[in-house]
Amino acid sequence: MRPVCDDRSATLPQMPLYDFLCRACGTVFEARAPIGELAPCESCGSADVERLLSGFAGPFTVAPRGAAAKRSDDSRRTREQQRQERSQQRRGARDSA
Repeated sequence: MRPVCDDRSATLPQMPLYDFLCRACGTVFEARAPIGELAPCESCGSADVERLLSGFAGPFTVAPRGAAAKRSDDSRRTREQQRQERSQQRRGARDSA
């Protein structure tokens, strides 16, 4: 079966999603707005809004999977065991002193 192509997506303008803060009521909201324009507040309708800087998710937020996850878990487990052994050695040195 062939995928259906939606021709509307090619003609619609692409608008980015921004975070806004309404100065009138203090509401923080997300809205799509053309570049260089502000969206009115969703709660009170005020046009007195400020665009906020927000972080974005990138490929660095994706956790390892499969064999990479197993290696990561194994190395984390090894580091934790080494940390516990060093801690016990320090306790033993303090207790004998």
